[in-house]
Amino acid sequence: MAATEKKANKNKKRGLSASCIKTVALICMFIDHFAASLVSKLMYLPQHPIMQQISKWWGGANFVEMNQTMNEAARQTWILTFYEWMRHVGRISFPIYCFFIVEGFYKTRDRKKYARRLAACALLSEIPFDLALYGKVFYLWHQNVFFTLLIGLLAIWAMDFLLHMQELNRGAAILSAFCAGFGFALLGDLFFVDYYSYGVITIIIMYVVRLLLEKKIKFHAPVVFAAGTAVLCIVSPGEAWALLALPLLFFYRGKKGWNAKWFFYFFYPAHLLILAVAGLCLGIIKWGIL
Repeated sequence: MAATEKKANKNKKRGLSASCIKTVALICMFIDHFAASLVSKLMYLPQHPIMQQISKWWGGANFVEMNQTMNEAARQTWILTFYEWMRHVGRISFPIYCFFIVEGFYKTRDRKKYARRLAACALLSEIPFDLALYGKVFYLWHQNVFFTLLIGLLAIWAMDFLLHMQELNRGAAILSAFCAGFGFALLGDLFFVDYYSYGVITIIIMYVVRLLLEKKIKFHAPVVFAAGTAVLCIVSPGEAWALLALPLLFFYRGKKGWNAKWFFYFFYPAHLLILAVAGLCLGIIKWGIL
């Protein structure tokens, strides 16, 4: 018995921690936001010094005027391909964050504090998000992903409460939980959060699958992740790139890893603000109020 426990603990140490997987998601997210905030706008500024330099690199040292049209087309193709691949990489991050919202729901010591942290980060990040992606201080038609994660957390919290209400029979509890989840998903569309209702549904599906498999499968993380990601793929096939993160979940052993909780929270608004300021300084983004 002792030998079995020792072997299990050894396997856990060999696996990937939550912090390690979140760091992968963070890097992918930065690449995605770099493309969405700067590269996407730079493509339509052919006279920008950066684009002119790219044209010179593409055309070589002997950049000839008669070849300018051909080089312009080649440059556009190159930067569009570069942009698309960066966005593909970025698809990896969101399902990982959804997965760890569900993990956090089960493992946090205080769910109220957890929700408050998400809400605070959502509010703190909104202006940097709007500036980086839209060049506006206030853009009402698209809210940052922390609002999505917050609504998802509240959704599974409400569902979990209803499913474990002793006053309700099994059928009434399931129906009530379904209605609650559906209502919170609609909030995603109502408030124009990132990934809209299907982002919230992704978190709900991951919660439900974990609830069903927790006591049946020892390492349920890959199944939970794949089930939630399938929702994204159905709505938008381009999200299938997120499945590249699936091997990471096979090595996840439920360990927290290094204590970098506040780093992950503050990185989100900080990197958006850096991208917004960089875009302004380089003349790529023009800031406005609305």
